[in-house]
Amino acid sequence: RVLAGLARLPSDAILTVDSPSRLPSLRSAVSLVMGSAQNFSCAVVGSSTNLLRAHLGAAGGYGAVIDSHDLVLRLNFAPATPKYAPNVGARTDVRIMAGNAWATPGARDAGLLLVQAPLPQAGDWSAKDRAAFAAVATANRLYRIANVASEIESGFGGLKFDVSSGFRAFLIGLRLCGSLSLFGFDLDSAAPGHYYSDDEEGIGSELLALARIEPERVEGAPLTLHMGDSRKPLSIVSERQPDGRSLPVLKWKKGWGHGTRGGTLSQAIRGGFRTDARSMQFVHNFAWERLVIRHLARSGCVSVQPWQPVPNASQSVAEALEIEDVIDFRKRLKSAAQKKRGTKPKVARWWERGRRRLSPSRPPHPLRLISSGEQQRIGMLWKWGRDG
Repeated sequence: RVLAGLARLPSDAILTVDSPSRLPSLRSAVSLVMGSAQNFSCAVVGSSTNLLRAHLGAAGGYGAVIDSHDLVLRLNFAPATPKYAPNVGARTDVRIMAGNAWATPGARDAGLLLVQAPLPQAGDWSAKDRAAFAAVATANRLYRIANVASEIESGFGGLKFDVSSGFRAFLIGLRLCGSLSLFGFDLDSAAPGHYYSDDEEGIGSELLALARIEPERVEGAPLTLHMGDSRKPLSIVSERQPDGRSLPVLKWKKGWGHGTRGGTLSQAIRGGFRTDARSMQFVHNFAWERLVIRHLARSGCVSVQPWQPVPNASQSVAEALEIEDVIDFRKRLKSAAQKKRGTKPKVARWWERGRRRLSPSRPPHPLRLISSGEQQRIGMLWKWGRDG
C-alpha cells in the first residue's frame, strides 16, 4: 500500500515551495525539490543512540560513510557538530522538521532546506487557525522551506496520527532518490532517546537561540516556538534581567525541572512514551513505521545501519508481538471511530485505564498497553527469557 501510494505521486509534487525564493542554495537540494534527484545517493540520519555505539574498525563510526552520499537529510534539531561528526557525519543538506514553527538558527545563513508538514487548505481554517499559521509564516519568512505532500504526512492513511519526521524523510528519500541509506534508526526499539543531550544541544537550546536571534518569535509563542507534545513542561518566555533587559529564557512548569519529577529534558523525552497516556498512543505509529522499514530493508529496497537484518530468537518474538499489537490496535481504533461514549473515544479511555492499573514505580512495557492478551503473552516472553 505504501509503495503503491508513492508510485502514484508525481515526483515534482512530493515537495512544494510557495515561491522561487524558498528554494535552497544547494543545487543537490534543489534537485530534490524539483523531483530530479533520481541519480543521487541519499543518507537519512536518525537520532538513535545506536549511532554512538557503532564502530567500523579503525575508521570509527559512520560519519565518513554518511558524508560520502550526494544528499544528507537530518531530522529536527539533531546536531552534526565536530563532537559527533565521527559517528553521525558533518554534512547537512536538508532538515526534516516535525513542527511547522521549527527552524535552526544556522539554517537561514547556510541556505539549508527545511521540510515541514503541509499547511491546511485555506478553506478549512478557522479564524484561530488563520491567525496561528499567519504568525508562523511571518516568523519563517527568511527560511528556505518546502512543504511535504499530505499523502506522505498521513502515511497514506490508516494511522491515528501523522507519521514521524524520520518516516517522512524515509518516504521522501524512497520516492525521490536513486538509492537510500538509513543511519541511526532504532528498528528493534532497543535504543530509546537521542544520541545528543536535549538539554544542551537539542530543541530547547536551539529554539532558545532562535528566540534570541529573532525576538519577534517570543511575541507569537508558543505558536512560533512550539516545544512539541512530549516537552509540554517546557516553554520559552521573556524574562526581565537584573540589568533591565528582557531576554528569552527556557522555563519549566511548576513541579518539573532538574531534581524534580521531570528530571532533565532528555529524561522527559525518553520517559514520556513510557508514562504519558497521550504519548503512548504514538507507540502504534512507531511500531507500524518499524514494520514497513524492516520489510523494505529485508527486501533490498533500502539499507539500514547499524542494524542486523537477520533477527535472533528474542528479536523474532518481539517482532511477532509487534505485528499482533499493530493489528490489535487498528481494530480498537476502528471500533473507537465507529462508536463513541460521552465526549471521549473508547480508545482514549482505554489508554488512561491501562496507565492507571500499572505501578507508577515500574515503567510499563509498551506491549502491556497495546495488546489484547498482554498479561499472558508477556508472561510467556518472560518465561522464555528465563528458561533460555
